[in-house]
Order: sequence, then structure tokens, then C-alpha cells
Amino acid sequence: MAVAKNNDHISKVAADNGLQSWKTVWDENSDLHRATPNQLFKGNRLDGTGGDRIKIPPKGKEKDSGSTGAFNKFKVPTAELFIRIRILKDDYTAAADVPYELLVPEMPPAKGKTDASGHIKAPIAKTTTTGTLTIRVKKDAAQTTSPGAGASDAGTLDSDVPIVWNLRIGALNPISEDAPDQYCVSGVQQRLNNINLNTGPIDGINGANTTAAITTFQDLAAISDKVPKAGVSDKAMTQAKLQKVHDGPTPVKPADA
Repeated sequence: MAVAKNNDHISKVAADNGLQSWKTVWDENSDLHRATPNQLFKGNRLDGTGGDRIKIPPKGKEKDSGSTGAFNKFKVPTAELFIRIRILKDDYTAAADVPYELLVPEMPPAKGKTDASGHIKAPIAKTTTTGTLTIRVKKDAAQTTSPGAGASDAGTLDSDVPIVWNLRIGALNPISEDAPDQYCVSGVQQRLNNINLNTGPIDGINGANTTAAITTFQDLAAISDKVPKAGVSDKAMTQAKLQKVHDGPTPVKPADA
């Protein structure tokens, strides 16, 4: 039995226990009822309950036998693990065709440009939990001008502007249906921070900063106008829309979620 913590993801749990495939662990833990094997619940920082209890299958489950004096064909699982990231602008539209460099341990640097939906996809090692992503914004888009300044004293930039993120791979908690309780506050906090609505520390506590960030998101999504018509709680609608904006395969503005 293992307890998910920190940046654990299912491929890392399998590799840490000497297993070739994450699917062996996934099949052994159907009782977790996760919507996706990519997310494990790590627990809230202050509640002391810890994360998912993960049953580790015996290594024999990945072994096959063959007879001597005969040709035996075995298939070894060698599926690569990828990280997928989507970069959005402040207005939630895709940051398309933006140069990037992704650095993760045990792998050569991944360089390229985001696609039309702002996506980046790159292979990573099974035990990877950290990385650094740098994108470069065109200097025209980052041009600065002081209020009331003329053309002669406008701020100038000689090159593209770098923006750097330190990544915690595998750290994202579920948002609602997969959490130990119906409304996973830490999962909400993580997603709001990722879309630039600051909740403060990821502590699983619905404090003043978290409440303010949730209210801002609800205003952007016009949730207060839709709840009476939908006949559902504002919490349930907020969770659903935040999940669609953050976790969906293509960029979605809160108002369109």
C-alpha cells in the first residue's frame, strides 16, 4: 500500500515500485473511481488525512511464462509518458505559435512553438515531477508606454520577452467528483491559480483569498445569472465550469463554458 503525496502520479508510483506499466497499478485500484489515471488525490496541506491509498500489485502480475526448447514471443509495455501544457493569454484565447523551451530531468531540452490551440506536448521520464517552461513573447506584444508619454520616451525592448514557469508535474488534485469530499478546495485553488486568479497558498481552506478568486471566476462565467435557471447550486456549476475551462482539450472562456 502506498499513499499518494506531493507530486506523485500513477506512472511514478509504478516506476517507484519496480513495475513496467502504470496500467498494472490502475487496474488494481478501480475503487478509486478516478475520472482519469493522470490525477491522484494528494490531500490538503492542513487536514492531515493524506492522499489516495494505492494498492501496489505484486510484480508477478507483469510476468509471463514460456516453455523451454520453443520460441516464446513476449510483449513488453514501453509506452512513453508525455506532458501536455496549454498556454493561454489573459483573455483565455490560445497563445499560438509562441516559441518555448521545456527542461525536465533526464531528457534533452524540448524546443518548438505552441500549436494553434496553445498546446505543448513533450516526452518525460516516468519519475519526472519537476520542470521549467520558458516561453518568449514577441517584443511588440510586451511593449510598454508610461501614461502620457510620447513616442520618444516610450519603453523599448530589444528582444522577445521570456516568461518562466517552474512546473510541478503530477501535483494537480481532482476538482470535485473524484475528491474525498464533494468539493475539493485544493483542486479548485490549483486551477484558479493556473488561470491567473490568485487564491494564495494551496492549503485546502476556503479563506478570504480563495473566496475572492472564486467570486471573480463566477462573475466571469456569469454564474449568478444562470443558477436560478439551471436549478443547481452555484458550487456545482462553478466546479463544472472551472473544470471545463482548465481541463478541457481546447481553450474555453469562462463565459462560454
